[in-house]
Amino acid sequence: SGDVTATTTAGADLRLATSIASVTDTANIGKITWNAPSEGSGPNANIVAGEIALIADGGWDSVRYTPSILTFKTTPVNGPAMVEAMRIDSAGDSTFSGAVSATTINASGVITQSDATGATRLAVTNTANAAAGAGILLRTYNGVNVVSNATIRTDNVGACKIFTGTTGEALRGTFSSTGLAVTGALSASGVISATASDYQIKIDGPSAQPWYLRESGSSNLRVHLNGTGDIAAFSSTGLAVTGAVTATTLST
Repeated sequence: SGDVTATTTAGADLRLATSIASVTDTANIGKITWNAPSEGSGPNANIVAGEIALIADGGWDSVRYTPSILTFKTTPVNGPAMVEAMRIDSAGDSTFSGAVSATTINASGVITQSDATGATRLAVTNTANAAAGAGILLRTYNGVNVVSNATIRTDNVGACKIFTGTTGEALRGTFSSTGLAVTGALSASGVISATASDYQIKIDGPSAQPWYLRESGSSNLRVHLNGTGDIAAFSSTGLAVTGAVTATTLST
């Protein structure tokens, strides 16, 4: 009727056992439950509120040994019954039915989440509307030292940013509603396609007037200087230049 305390020099052992002579799949091996039978506000407040249970994961025998699943159940607000919140299967994989909140999660396997869209994805949420938003940090060690970092992060204005580095990180690319902005060189072994209706490729630098390569819709490739206009146009008939052409040697 009170607290139970067990003390031994080897450490106390609480063992829940079953008398089943032949354990089959999903057999209940033992469980711990919690409730408040003296709660006076009604029978709904007396039912079991939480449970940790061990069930068999397949039959037990001398070959398969004792594969098991550990389940954790809690009761939500307005119940009326317990629901499974987490399970650890015989392979050591954990499955959560709700959100997982943690400062740090270390995983040597796969972390997945299924949502109402039908997609399986990992959800990382920032609820403080922070400018830095929420992201995923990827890190590689060569034993004890960090040798590579990468972060994929979404901010609070709808952009997704990618940072990479070795001991630190720097911004490498930003995806936004206007497209992709890359910091540094952009290399491709295949085709880079641009499908916007106007300026296609922007070449920017310290100047306030960036350059653009654009396809005008009439099979012309144009070189455009922002604030000035089209400087040159390449077509099937040749090259048309707006303004003077200066050259050491000009051959036709």
